[in-house]
Amino acid sequence: MIESKNAIDFEMELKQSAISIRTAYSLPQHRFCLWFILIAIAFAHGTATTLAAMQSEIPVEVQLKSGTVIRGTVKPTVIHWTDIELTGQSRTRDISLSEVVRMQLAGESVAKLVDSSNQLILDLNATDYKAREAAEQMLIQRLQSSQAGNIRPLLELAAQQSVLEVQYRVERILKAATTSSTQSNRTVKADIVQTKSAGPVSGDSGDFILNLQRAGETWELGRDEIRMLRVLDSDVSPEPLSRSALFTPPNNQPWVSSQMPIADTRRADLQLIDFETDPFGMPLLKDPNQMLDRLFVENGLLMTAADGIGHIGISPFFKMIFSGRPTGENSICVFDTRGSLKRRHIGITEFEFCLPGQPYSAAGVHQFEVYAGEINHARDFIMQAFNQDGQLLATVEASDELGCCFQVESAEPIALIRILSNPYLFEIKRDIDNDYALDNVSFSTPVPIAPLQAHDQQAIIRTWTGENFATKGISIRDSGEIQFECPELGGTQNIKLELVESLVWPQVSRIQPQPNSKRGFALTSDRSVIEVNPGETFTPVRFDQWSLGSDDIHAVWSAADYLRFPLSGDFAEKQPLLVFPTGRIVAPNLKITANGLDWADATSNKRLQEVFLKPVSDDERIKQKHLREEDPMPRYSSLEWANSNVAQWPSIWFSSPPSIAKTSGGVWLNNGEVFRFGGDLPWQLATLTSQQLELVHKNGNRLIVKWAEVARMALPPK
Repeated sequence: MIESKNAIDFEMELKQSAISIRTAYSLPQHRFCLWFILIAIAFAHGTATTLAAMQSEIPVEVQLKSGTVIRGTVKPTVIHWTDIELTGQSRTRDISLSEVVRMQLAGESVAKLVDSSNQLILDLNATDYKAREAAEQMLIQRLQSSQAGNIRPLLELAAQQSVLEVQYRVERILKAATTSSTQSNRTVKADIVQTKSAGPVSGDSGDFILNLQRAGETWELGRDEIRMLRVLDSDVSPEPLSRSALFTPPNNQPWVSSQMPIADTRRADLQLIDFETDPFGMPLLKDPNQMLDRLFVENGLLMTAADGIGHIGISPFFKMIFSGRPTGENSICVFDTRGSLKRRHIGITEFEFCLPGQPYSAAGVHQFEVYAGEINHARDFIMQAFNQDGQLLATVEASDELGCCFQVESAEPIALIRILSNPYLFEIKRDIDNDYALDNVSFSTPVPIAPLQAHDQQAIIRTWTGENFATKGISIRDSGEIQFECPELGGTQNIKLELVESLVWPQVSRIQPQPNSKRGFALTSDRSVIEVNPGETFTPVRFDQWSLGSDDIHAVWSAADYLRFPLSGDFAEKQPLLVFPTGRIVAPNLKITANGLDWADATSNKRLQEVFLKPVSDDERIKQKHLREEDPMPRYSSLEWANSNVAQWPSIWFSSPPSIAKTSGGVWLNNGEVFRFGGDLPWQLATLTSQQLELVHKNGNRLIVKWAEVARMALPPK
């Protein structure tokens, strides 16, 4: 051990320096670590405080780190809060819980983390070699974690001490963690509180235990289990969730509209994310290792690089430029982290939505827009918008400009947005630009929907009062109750079925098309989706005596593809409509036979939605061959059911999308089928047991489904 002072001298020197530098620094532009405040916090907090009872109870909503969201009441309490301020000062004050709007908690109390980290720094000078080695490895792990912003200033302080052993080890620790250091983990991870009289401030709430009263029971929740606490305005049992209605809007409103010019009227409730700062105002740096996937949960936005190939991060190169619409320095892109070679700007970007601050509470939006840049050819990139059933509401294609604005508006909530290279241009073997970056994401206020999938392999139970329970499994009891495991609430819990709004099972991720299927799906008037064998009429696979004709269904499409929705005004002529990936055709003389489909009467067919092309002279097109535009619409006018592939089937619409009341329920199966039930719908829930559920149709057909086949279920309100 290299030593120039004894351990007691070093400990005293560390503490004295920590106190003396509290006001010595302002916040450097390249740093976000308020390290002098962190040490002050360590001295400001003592042992754990129990939030004690005083007077009347306060209704609260508590979001746990597992994703569970519960509502109950707590006694009026005082939070011993330490502010973190940019001035270099700190102050401790008491905040009454009744004055709190919401409080978001970091992974660990800053005071607790600083105390334990200071002890590890002292252990770097321990007399035992193994203790010194263990402390060094633990500090390296912490410096590589999301709490690194709270650890680094302590190490930088320790590096200034004269104990050579500590200096040597601290230098090794900082060097070892450099390769994984990101702007995200250089930032102080503090608690955030917003009160009725002030906006969000960063600080530390200390260690506490929350005694939550719910349904006659008391649960003790430690701060390490809580992600966010929100004080409710009044009653802990608010109005039931209002499920978003699926409806066909009036004639003067679009079902789905896309490719709207930027100058068009935009919704007043759009919020903008420009990727210049995080939700709390901290600047975002061009750091390739920084993961943005869940950074904007507070805004209601979740981002993903599809298929788990990497993450979403700040683009190191592209800066968007759009006339009349300001953009900042930052844009985002996919970082493909597979293997040792990291690629960027190539891949599929997915946007999902949640209730603000509640990543496990699925939501949809009615309007969405995003800028895309560095696009070399028209149609190189597309934006796909999906509803909560996984059906494709709209495909928006890039225009023939270096930058374009993808926009979509839908009367039905949009649950998922995908940005990707246009896969349909491979059919005509045209060169495609694979690189792109995105900026200025805007979307309307998220509204609750049934989740598309269970995240993190957890089942989700959502109640009509807005509570969420995240669990590893769901068991349906023959008594009609649902049993599930929730360790934070003491283990096994039971809930009555009539209190449940929706269930999502963890055994399946988002339902995808069946790649090699020769079957189809039919959309019926009640918005059920039934797997069918194609022919002159369509026969449900589950009911071979039931025949569906064009009068019985609204649309039919390949089970190997997505259902593609029509756009506003497509049914003005009340004729059949063929929706291809790259366009739509009104086909009044459409023929459906036992062998296939025919729309050969080209004189009566009408092409809809030409792609926008930037005006380019003939001379320029000769010089720049990449500007040549091949027509990507199909060069055939018929197909055979048995020999067609996914690229050939259009979505065949016989009438506009059907209406449905928001009070209906539904069950979504792993194979993509959906059966709506309840209210005045043809399907009704007959029985529900621990093994299966049974639906009965007004025509006498009965459907028995094992729970292993179910991806999710929404129940009609009682």
